[in-house]
Amino acid sequence: MEGNGYKLVVGVDDGTTFTGIAYVLIRAGDQMGSENISSINKWPSSIGEQPSAPSLISYRQDGGPHLWGFEVNPEMRSYAWKKLLLDRNPQRDEFGDDLLERVTGSEIMKLPDQKEAGEAVADYLFSGLRLHPAPYPRKARWSGNTQFLMRQAIQRAGFGTSFLHRVWTITEPEAAALAVFSDGKFNLKQHDGVLICDCGGGTVDIATYYVTDVDPATSLEQITTVMGAKCGGTAINSGFYQLLFHRLGGDFDRLMSQIRPRSLVMSRFETIKTGFTGEGGNGWHFHFNLSAPGADPTFSNHRRGRVVLQPEDVRALYEPVLSKIFGLILSQISAANGKCGRDVINKVVLVGGFSASPYLQERLRHALNHIGNISVLVPRSPGEAIARGAALQGIRGHSIETYKCWRHYGLASVQPFDLSHGSESQGLGIGSNALPVNLLPHLLHKDQRYPKDFQTCQKIQLLHWEHDLQTKPVEIYESNLQVASQRLENSGKSSAFASTVSRNSPQVIGIAEKNTFI
Repeated sequence: MEGNGYKLVVGVDDGTTFTGIAYVLIRAGDQMGSENISSINKWPSSIGEQPSAPSLISYRQDGGPHLWGFEVNPEMRSYAWKKLLLDRNPQRDEFGDDLLERVTGSEIMKLPDQKEAGEAVADYLFSGLRLHPAPYPRKARWSGNTQFLMRQAIQRAGFGTSFLHRVWTITEPEAAALAVFSDGKFNLKQHDGVLICDCGGGTVDIATYYVTDVDPATSLEQITTVMGAKCGGTAINSGFYQLLFHRLGGDFDRLMSQIRPRSLVMSRFETIKTGFTGEGGNGWHFHFNLSAPGADPTFSNHRRGRVVLQPEDVRALYEPVLSKIFGLILSQISAANGKCGRDVINKVVLVGGFSASPYLQERLRHALNHIGNISVLVPRSPGEAIARGAALQGIRGHSIETYKCWRHYGLASVQPFDLSHGSESQGLGIGSNALPVNLLPHLLHKDQRYPKDFQTCQKIQLLHWEHDLQTKPVEIYESNLQVASQRLENSGKSSAFASTVSRNSPQVIGIAEKNTFI
């Protein structure tokens, strides 16, 4: 927001499990840097200072204002992990977490009646983040349609509705890179290769960068396309749910109110998970009420259940998640080294709330010791890096000079197909022997490098019938195929988002993966 010679920049990291906010107030003419950015650590209803607030929302039955974050107590019906539900058609990738995918459709991850995921996200932003608009980090591998739904949620929450406001999004790895590379503590040198691993609650996103210069300012080039998967800290939580299901059998269905996010059970498990070092003494005891919900204790037996969580159980919960994270990291290191023709990656930086896990850090250092001289670096407050990087972008813009496109993007263009000659004819004069076909000229190709201010132009042809409207929708298609198809029907596409064009005037549609403008 700008006004009276001041500009307020706010970076919001709306995470799957926790939300962080960073901000800076800039006076016209002042030179600001990362040292001027502050993080919010006092939240409504929180006890003491906390670096982030739970990404929870609870709807009142009387229609009153929604409760959010620390205002939600364990006895309330709350909704969490809502942002993961924005992606109704997730890209199936090698490193996705099948267990987390199943939990997404269970009782634990539900939306309120008559609410879509985008509406729940908008309600959360409106209730909890009544601040002036600013950069919103987003998941690196979100499809164009999911990005569009997130932007709709931001607008529904009231952000960007004033002419003084400006709202934009930035991928989480890029926000982390801005925060990390502006921190002099990491001692970056020219020609360093740096892998940024954002281990969040729901997803893990990884990007690699090459440091082209450090004086007078750090300058970067992206080496490989961003890779991500749903194997973050909540995958360990979903493993804990699975453990309870196996230990308690049919009684598991009676636990729903006791294992909701921020319940006493899950708060205790979160403490165990976050501080786990690989050891644990005699383990941890969990007690559950297994009586039928609403049963009168006067006329029914009060049944109790106990589950003992041993250190080896916690290690087993971590193992599949760490294996997938390490697989992502090693594949990106190999891809970056292959692109540069040498072992270029010499630093791995962990950010995101899950990165604070000492067990994750120790296991990763041990794994990387076997493949070369690679340092593992962790900021002092890894969970704050994304929000701080988003705020930093609002101060000085992008520091990354070139990006790698991780999908093909194209516009459908109608061309007549001449049946008698077996080839596409030119123009829109469709004769009796011609049929219209949808070709797919591409604006950007997978793995293509493009500068931060990239723009492109593509002429397309649309069918226009008599009495049709002069304004037509134009869909932008995306594809993850290795080789882009020239035909729409063979493109492996998903329809991402739409704009409109007028028949009588040229239009500009900008596509940028770091920020999508329609």
